[in-house]
Amino acid sequence: MNKVGDFTALMAGIDFVPTDPYAILHIHKQIWCVAPHGKILGWIRWDEPKSHGRMFHVYSHGLDEGGKRAWVKSFETIGSAATFIRQHAAEMSALTARLLPDTDDLVDGKPQRMVDE
Repeated sequence: MNKVGDFTALMAGIDFVPTDPYAILHIHKQIWCVAPHGKILGWIRWDEPKSHGRMFHVYSHGLDEGGKRAWVKSFETIGSAATFIRQHAAEMSALTARLLPDTDDLVDGKPQRMVDE
């Protein structure tokens, strides 16, 4: 049996989920938020969870008039996307302030949908 073949078979059974110490997983393998000080600065979405063509897209923590998060920039790695959000915290916060309130917020350190009571 070929050692490379064994490795390929082993890797096929592993569910790859990108991680970053500053990105909080919100939806399995698709959406993370970056909230270094308990306040969400931005969101990361992985639109292509495949081995080829990975792109991690940075979005605002605020909604446009159409009720969608505003796209900011795209990166090849989740680490680059999370670093961009942290390094541009002032700009991300200013963008959030110009937009409508987001429907997700941190509850006990995890992003959850806000409920109007």
